[in-house]
Amino acid sequence: MFPGFFPRWILGSGNDVGVFTWLRNDDRIEIMMRRLEGDMEEFTPHQVVASPQRMTPIFRTFSSGDRWFVVWVAQYGSRGTEFLLEGAWSDDRGDSWQAFSVESLRGLDVSHLDIATHDGTHIALALSGSYRFQDPGAREDVYLVLSANNGETWDEPQRLRPGDRRAFHARNPGVTFGPGNDEILVVWEDWATIRPSIMGAHSTDAGRTWVSLQLNTPSSDRNERLAPQSGVLFPSASGYSWISERFDDTLTGKVLVQHEVRHADLPALTPAEDPEDTAESSLRKRVKTYWEAMRQHDFETTHEHLDPFFRARWPQPLYRQRMGLIHYHHVEITAIDQNGPLADVHIRFTASVPEREFRGHRLSQPEREMETTERWLRIDGNWYREMREESTGIRYTQY
Repeated sequence: MFPGFFPRWILGSGNDVGVFTWLRNDDRIEIMMRRLEGDMEEFTPHQVVASPQRMTPIFRTFSSGDRWFVVWVAQYGSRGTEFLLEGAWSDDRGDSWQAFSVESLRGLDVSHLDIATHDGTHIALALSGSYRFQDPGAREDVYLVLSANNGETWDEPQRLRPGDRRAFHARNPGVTFGPGNDEILVVWEDWATIRPSIMGAHSTDAGRTWVSLQLNTPSSDRNERLAPQSGVLFPSASGYSWISERFDDTLTGKVLVQHEVRHADLPALTPAEDPEDTAESSLRKRVKTYWEAMRQHDFETTHEHLDPFFRARWPQPLYRQRMGLIHYHHVEITAIDQNGPLADVHIRFTASVPEREFRGHRLSQPEREMETTERWLRIDGNWYREMREESTGIRYTQY
């Protein structure tokens, strides 16, 4: 066919097939296509669809009615960090192309894109990404871009998650249309409860209003991510189906699970009010218990107060082997900054390192006062200290 990366294709009406790829040519990228018509024995010569200077691996093709589409994420700016969702469509099977872009999402580093079409008129682009190059602390969020005229124009992007969830990642959205033009379902993996779960949004008025959905309840053996491939959400005979990946608390290994929800059950899936205890007093009690156990070298208790993702990787015998070098004497909570299931606890303490031999040297550290800020997480109805490796910054949570 031709050299290139990430081959894609479109099966047109009749027996036409369009094959697409992209390849770097000199200082630019060429997005190319070749077409095989029903009565032809060979593909047409390659044709350039577009020539962005740089682009990410996000590269999709699809058809809506008789219109062919190519969509990609271009990179602009001196560092290539000014991302822009772009595309082109053709009504003549690739002989000519009309370009478009979603300018209001400029700068969004897109990590995932899913596409749905309906009746040759309605198109939905569901994507996740973050503005991490503008804000290093930015989390990934879910965006939806709709067209009601087959890509002639595009509505302004919508963010489907409530504002209080945007401090946590949301990834891998899937989108599909329902039985009629006005019904749309979007689902994604959501980390707002620290464990990943499957959340969604359902519209029956073509995306003007939305009802939030909670599609599963996470637990230690049911951490669920939406499978990262495109097309994992689809209509079923009585409603909708989707494919998720189920993990234990190590967040490694996975089991693929197919879920189904009936249309009639969607209204019952609205998220319930959070019944968990958010009072600062319960958090203070957990923090004090943890630090008193540290003072007493009660490492069974301290291990129980650490986040479950760390404990799944570091069972108690391994954890105990790394503890005991530092002796803590006085510990004081100076302030707590709480935001839902996150709490930054400010600690002042005195500590020392008794004299010991290490690799042929005698080491010790006299008692001195220090301050630190540690993150506590509300998981499964209780507060746990998030474990971060001080020397490397490694943590075991992924919210």
